[in-house]
Amino acid sequence: MKNFVIKIIVVIAFFIAAYHVCKYTPYYVEKVHYDKNEIRFVIDGVEKTKSMPDPVEIADGKVMLSVDTVREYFDKYAYYNEEFDTVMIAYGLNIVKMPVDSVQITVNDQLKSIAVPAKTYHSTVYIPIEELAEVYDIDVIYNQRVMITTADSQYYTVLPENKLNIKTYQMEKCRSAGISKANEPLYIFDDYEEKTDNEYVWVRSAEGILGYVKKKKIKVKEVLARPAGLISKAESGETQKISIAWEYAANYTPDRSLESKRSGLDVLAPTWFYVKNTSGDMLDLASTSYLSWANKVGYEVWPTIKNDNISIGETSNLITNIYARKTFIDNILALCQKYHLTGINLDFENMYEKDKDEFSAFVRELAITLKQNEIVTSVDVNVPDGSPTWSRCYDSKAISDAVDYIIVMTYDQYSGSSKKAGPVASLDWVEGNIIKMTKRDGIDSTKLVLGVPFYSRSWTTDENEVVTSTSAIYMSRVKELMTKNPNSITWDEAAGQNIIRYTTKAGLVTVYVEDANSIAKKLDLVEKYNLAGAAAWRLGFESDDVWRIFSSKLK
Repeated sequence: MKNFVIKIIVVIAFFIAAYHVCKYTPYYVEKVHYDKNEIRFVIDGVEKTKSMPDPVEIADGKVMLSVDTVREYFDKYAYYNEEFDTVMIAYGLNIVKMPVDSVQITVNDQLKSIAVPAKTYHSTVYIPIEELAEVYDIDVIYNQRVMITTADSQYYTVLPENKLNIKTYQMEKCRSAGISKANEPLYIFDDYEEKTDNEYVWVRSAEGILGYVKKKKIKVKEVLARPAGLISKAESGETQKISIAWEYAANYTPDRSLESKRSGLDVLAPTWFYVKNTSGDMLDLASTSYLSWANKVGYEVWPTIKNDNISIGETSNLITNIYARKTFIDNILALCQKYHLTGINLDFENMYEKDKDEFSAFVRELAITLKQNEIVTSVDVNVPDGSPTWSRCYDSKAISDAVDYIIVMTYDQYSGSSKKAGPVASLDWVEGNIIKMTKRDGIDSTKLVLGVPFYSRSWTTDENEVVTSTSAIYMSRVKELMTKNPNSITWDEAAGQNIIRYTTKAGLVTVYVEDANSIAKKLDLVEKYNLAGAAAWRLGFESDDVWRIFSSKLK
């Protein structure tokens, strides 16, 4: 009897030790308690049930996920438009409008009937995720658990001929998470076919059970799918630089028919298209003769679209109305097709900060529509951290994620309304804003185009250094002032430019010089931060030597 008790104690001690070995090893999968009716949710090889924003719902056998869950895992820009009671999706090459409680949705303007509509559960909007499987390139299965497999996940799908015990730890004697049945798909989220020292692989069964299986125990009947392979940018990080110059053409389009192509300039952006009203109608000022000349000499033309002709309130009405902005987008596409354009430049300014998410959605829809037609989308934004209607009305990260190029207008550091004299675009200020956008805000540098000024400001100040007058001056006028006042010029290293100071009867005149030297310093930042290129405001303000700088710096 005594020996029997000892054996029992030894067995109990063994299991206690085994439990603690499993529990405190780095490969242990902690057992989580799930409620009886809780629907489990797995994405690729990871259980998300306890971390997802809202629980899964099932409607008529269809998997329903909240908009917040979709944003968390598949599309951070999906959103619910409360005014129109519609879920808006702009992803890849698809624009989806999904009205709540309607079985009629639109996908790229085509009506589509769905089995289960978007619904509201507990004041939260849910969508039938299976209806977006093609949009998001995902596979959705509901089999005891909801399992979603994404296209960019690197996994093997095999058909084992044998039953497998899925372990919570890389040890055969540890407890099982469950069983993978024979002749049912097994998803393997490790490098299964390569010979490695690791004898265990992380798997998901056909029923969504996760854990470890010893590689050699998997008797593969058939390999159903192999990893697609990652697509990455060139390791060098080099990009083809682009150069753009805006052409002011609100009143008339300049006649440049006798000019040849400037070396260092690729794209012209004449200000030809203006929003007329909140319905999305457009004012068309395009010049076919200018287009013919530009095409003949070798320029691309990406006309600029502006909202100058409507108020800030009217701009708000346009970009927040999902149907009005659809009309606007259709009109822009029609203009692109009419003039055989290869790109556009969107320049909306003076907007409410509260509308920045709607503006981003508007840009995504425009960019997708143009991309479907192989037309380049570029969007202008102001530098970050300024006033609500000037800078903070843009979500530059969201915009950059949607478009081909985002152009930051790095000038007017001190605008014409300033009561203090200062530079239009000092080098340190320009570089600081590049760092904010790329490092802090996470904007892809290879999409970011640096806006540079072809103008300076002449400031006149009184004895108290208060500005009494100011005017924008061309580079040719700046050269004249430097020639007339050679002893009044100093170089500011931090600003990366010369400063002219001289006294007149009106007061002290100060000019922070923008010329070939200052532009060269700014264009060095394009290479330093691997930016997409540079854009200049505006054509006609520059001196000829500037184009040699563009040609040499933007290779």
